[in-house]
Amino acid sequence: MPYQKHNRYISKEQFSEETTIDGSRMDNAMQDVQDLVNAIPKGDLKDRYTQTQFVMGWSPAKTYAANSVDTSLPWMKAKNSENQIAYLTGGSKDTPDAFQNPERAKGYATDGIDPTAIEKAGNGAQYIWMTPIHFNKSVIIKSLKLFFMLDTNAGALYPFNNTYQFGVSAPEGFAPNQKTTDLSVQMIVDRPVAYGSEVRLLNQVVGNKVKFVIDDAKINQTTAAPTSDMFPNPYPGGNLHGKYFDVTVNQPLPVESRLRICVVIPDYEAHTAITSTWGATPWLKQYYSGTLTVLEEVER
Repeated sequence: MPYQKHNRYISKEQFSEETTIDGSRMDNAMQDVQDLVNAIPKGDLKDRYTQTQFVMGWSPAKTYAANSVDTSLPWMKAKNSENQIAYLTGGSKDTPDAFQNPERAKGYATDGIDPTAIEKAGNGAQYIWMTPIHFNKSVIIKSLKLFFMLDTNAGALYPFNNTYQFGVSAPEGFAPNQKTTDLSVQMIVDRPVAYGSEVRLLNQVVGNKVKFVIDDAKINQTTAAPTSDMFPNPYPGGNLHGKYFDVTVNQPLPVESRLRICVVIPDYEAHTAITSTWGATPWLKQYYSGTLTVLEEVER
């Protein structure tokens, strides 16, 4: 039979046949019941959670001025290197003897790009958009929904036009013009307060969507306009179109956890043997929206 707590859990006063019952014992028992009801132990309560959504996004700021230069920020190269260190006054760099974290994330390798040779000529690179969220209490990470939104109109003023395919030169194992599988959407966890360290080798990957055909993750299967029940001013980029990625994990996190949401994209521009529709500035080829769903325990 299922376990049931003994009635002495409620009160140490016990009443049975052929025993005396006096007012003092009755009063003590009632007081024990009152004390228990006024301070019910956490273990006696059913766990209850409230759903919380963290919404994030980034719309690339394309520059059109003659002397301006597009920046990749908030996207940063996946590998820390000397080439990313800012110059000091006087034109020198304060380069460390060694990087504490040579890699910003884990498990993001893709075909055709060697992550250990990012700065090597002809190799290409990868860029990461990383969003950290700290939880000082235990939570359950339910899922991450990520959208890459695209334009259906064509022209210079509509830059979000990635078709996610290789050009005439593709990496080994892929045919020319084949669809790419070079995106990584991941969630990694670290606990610097508990570990006393910011070393990324201690990170735990709790979810990683990788090696999938990006173009097959369509929000809708047509670029035609949907049936309208109202007539607002149309979005200048065209009709609803883009890619949708779902990473569902249902992963509990301990207290003082920091969740890092990482989106990793490739940059083949410097590659001597690979071409693709990601172009020279891959972070400008779509705009981004994401929703992280978290279950937080209801507290008294």
